[in-house]
Amino acid sequence: MRTQLAVCAFLAICLAATAQTKIKGHRLGESPSEFLKSDAPLAIKLQECHQDAPHALTAEQVHSLPDDEISAIALHYPNFPNRKKLEKLAASSVVMSSDKRFPGRQVFCDAAIAVLEDGKDGRFLSDIYFPDISVPNTQFVFWKGSLSEIDLDLFHVEFADVSADFEQKVGMKPVETQPQMQNGMGAVWLDRVAVWTTPELHAVLHESRNPAKPELSFVIKSTALRSVEAAEKTSRPSALD
Repeated sequence: MRTQLAVCAFLAICLAATAQTKIKGHRLGESPSEFLKSDAPLAIKLQECHQDAPHALTAEQVHSLPDDEISAIALHYPNFPNRKKLEKLAASSVVMSSDKRFPGRQVFCDAAIAVLEDGKDGRFLSDIYFPDISVPNTQFVFWKGSLSEIDLDLFHVEFADVSADFEQKVGMKPVETQPQMQNGMGAVWLDRVAVWTTPELHAVLHESRNPAKPELSFVIKSTALRSVEAAEKTSRPSALD
């Protein structure tokens, strides 16, 4: 009986610890409203997404626009209309302002709005997307209305430090392995992987020691989402079927 009580107490402590484990200020299970409430900088970025997005203009607003804005709007209409023609268009139909968000910012805005405001399943980056630049960024995944995965690309930190930090957060040691890897040039190396599995989450810290492109990534995923993804993978037909 005492052994059973001790086990139950230990599990209760683990559940409480993992349920409150915060990564980059967030915890698995947060709703979109809870997420924004705990992340003021991102909430401000979301507001700015709307402020700088295209919106309908009146003829009076078109009349007062600077020349560069008129040129940017005219690009989207046949025959590149001048200011007077755009004013007439605005009076009779719809003239949209130009999108002041550069492509990388559009990617961030569209994804964040879809997930946090429209309630769709999906993922978004914590900051503006730069496709050709490696910058520290966090990717948040929402599924069925709650934060279900956090993906981190880590720079200028050590595997051992991240592992020790997360071990302290969840109160348990990981299972570590060093799988052997090889590239097309014949180079061989050992990666380093640490895995934590609790009733609430599954976390994988992976250090790729590829000489050409060393990387450190960390994925923390809810048990529910991981189970669904595993079931979907199992149900997929074989490529040879």
